[in-house]
Amino acid sequence: MDIRAKFDKFKSDVDDYINNNNLNTFEFKEEFKIAETLTIDELAVLTQDDCFNYSFMLYQYCDYINLEKGRQDGILMWCKSALSDIIAREVHNFDKYTKHEIRVSTIVNENEVAKTIDLWKKHAEARVLALGNKEQIVRQKANCLMEKGKRK
Repeated sequence: MDIRAKFDKFKSDVDDYINNNNLNTFEFKEEFKIAETLTIDELAVLTQDDCFNYSFMLYQYCDYINLEKGRQDGILMWCKSALSDIIAREVHNFDKYTKHEIRVSTIVNENEVAKTIDLWKKHAEARVLALGNKEQIVRQKANCLMEKGKRK
């Protein structure tokens, strides 16, 4: 089995586990954007039901963000493990005085499979960084809408 097939099987197995155990299989909905980007003027005219409904949507968005971040963390873990396996197999090809960082960099640059996995790892790291505190920020917005609805 080539590396792409192994990677796809890993992602599929994780998704199957999540789906088969009914673990928050949320998908992104355009409604999330509306709820997240309400202006001050739009907030001022919301009814109590609107506040609660938008708050609920934002909580769903938090679940989606959390699930997506978990997926990316899983991909990151898989990539690190696969790279470690490749490096462990090839590290003996270097002089014992060669620094570990140089060995790793050389292996990744010369081995096409390692180069591909390293690219996937970098993409997953970038996605995790991009998600950052997004869930907390959206959750704070949901809490604000919930409180606003309680006061109406």
